Amino acid sequence: MQRSLHVETNNKETVVDITSEVVKIVKESGVETGIVNLFVQGATASIVIQENAKNVVQSHSLSLLNAFLQSKYDDDAAQSDDLTAHIKANVLGQSKTLPITAGKIGISIWQSIFLYEFDGPRKRRTVIVTICKAS
Repeated sequence: MQRSLHVETNNKETVVDITSEVVKIVKESGVETGIVNLFVQGATASIVIQENAKNVVQSHSLSLLNAFLQSKYDDDAAQSDDLTAHIKANVLGQSKTLPITAGKIGISIWQSIFLYEFDGPRKRRTVIVTICKAS
C-alpha cells in the first residue's frame, strides 16, 4: 500500500511533526506486522525520528546544522542560496523505515516523526508513505 502525505511549510526552515498522519495511514492499512517507509520528495527536506518533548531537540538540531554549515560554506552559499539546504538534507536523509508491530509504528513514547524543511516555505511538500505487510 502506498499513500502520499502533503505538508505545507511556512518558513525558510521549519520542523513539522507528521507522526499523527503516519499513525493514521498505518492504522487504515490494517497491517499488523510489517514495515512503513517514509520518503520526502525534494532535495532540501529530510525525514527525522527523534525526541519530541517541547521542540528542544528540533530547535537545537537546526541551530547546530546552521552553525556548522554557515561557518564552512558562507562563500559558496552566496553563489547558491540553497547550497546549505541541500547539504542539511543530505546529512539527515530523505527517508526512514520503521517496523510495524501489532498494528502500530515501532517508535517509543518519546519519539516522533518529523519533516525538516530547509528551503521553504512550500505549499506542498510530499512524503510518500509505503507500507509492506510481513509475509
